[in-house]
Amino acid sequence: MTLVCFVTGVGNATAKELSSTEALVNRLVEESQKHQKTRPGDPHDLLRQAETYAVELASDVSAYNHWMLQIIQGYVKKGQIEEAEYLVDRLPGYGSAQAHALLALHYARLHQADKTEPHLIAALKQVDQMSGLSAENLRSQCILALYHLGRKTQGDAEMGKLGRLSLLSLETELHMQGLVPAIKLLDAKRRLVSVPDQGEDERRARFLLACAEQQFVNGEPDLGKAFLEEIGMMSVQNGLPNAQRVLLDLARVARMGGQEQLAKKSLNLFLKCCEAYGDGADWKPIFMTDAVGVLLAWQQNDQAQEWLKQAEESMAKVFVLEAPAAYLAIAHQHEKLGQVQEADDLLLAALKAGASYKHPRARAEAEVRVCLYFSEAGRAMPAQISKFFSQATAEVAQ
Repeated sequence: MTLVCFVTGVGNATAKELSSTEALVNRLVEESQKHQKTRPGDPHDLLRQAETYAVELASDVSAYNHWMLQIIQGYVKKGQIEEAEYLVDRLPGYGSAQAHALLALHYARLHQADKTEPHLIAALKQVDQMSGLSAENLRSQCILALYHLGRKTQGDAEMGKLGRLSLLSLETELHMQGLVPAIKLLDAKRRLVSVPDQGEDERRARFLLACAEQQFVNGEPDLGKAFLEEIGMMSVQNGLPNAQRVLLDLARVARMGGQEQLAKKSLNLFLKCCEAYGDGADWKPIFMTDAVGVLLAWQQNDQAQEWLKQAEESMAKVFVLEAPAAYLAIAHQHEKLGQVQEADDLLLAALKAGASYKHPRARAEAEVRVCLYFSEAGRAMPAQISKFFSQATAEVAQ
């Protein structure tokens, strides 16, 4: 198995021992926690707690890496870069490559080339051993880092290794971050000629949105408006409203560019799409809370409250495995409104939902999510939630 050589301390194990999946998982858990005994810093830090709960996901390397990357990102956001650096090489499989790419991009955005370089080298070395979409996503992160450092030639060479759809997504990011010159609509349409219409309307629309936003940022409202009109034509011809998530970003960008009528129309259409879904649609409450976020940004708090209530009401039939993510999304909007108790009640509900599902992964993911939530919110866990964590830990230990 290729992941063996990347697990800290596993390289010297016997082939016989590593032939057992159970032995490998046990070793992963052991190694991931061994450093806690001598590790500096606060062991009660919320992100450190999240690490502990993430270990319960070790039997699923993909899930374990996903949440550990979220934890590393949490350390970066809080400015605890030493903690992030500490974890980079402690992820199994290609998780370490993803972590190196994450830190490379972080340092590159700060134009700290000396700190970027070792992470960039480590990420690119591993990505050449990978394949598929995960490899292309990782390579795209490295290219973004190179562009932030002004190393366009090297970045362009790496671009040649991307598939055309991943390349378009990367170009969308480059325009969003202002790392390439703004282009006019005609040039953008020429760029899209090689992208198939079928099934890729959302990807095409997001590219056009990024170009529009860049023009608005550059003080060119008329050029930006032309892109929005093109997306409108696409919606009529191809049924773009089915790519629902585009509508919310279209509303945001349109308002940014002073196109109030289009912004309201797009948001209302998004909300109508939400209403059309049955309450059993797992994504319905999350979509609604995304709209609430836009309404709050537009200072339309009364309408935001109404949709937040509908989002909560739609939770009744959500599949329990998906429930924690929805509860946290709703809690986040309550937090913005200063409704801390309501947020805490939902966070407790998320933990209970995770604990009610038979597979231990559901419990662990819910626990990690809640730790990350409080870390980002910058406040301590209330007693009711800390008590739940203590009880859950005791139950697992039995």
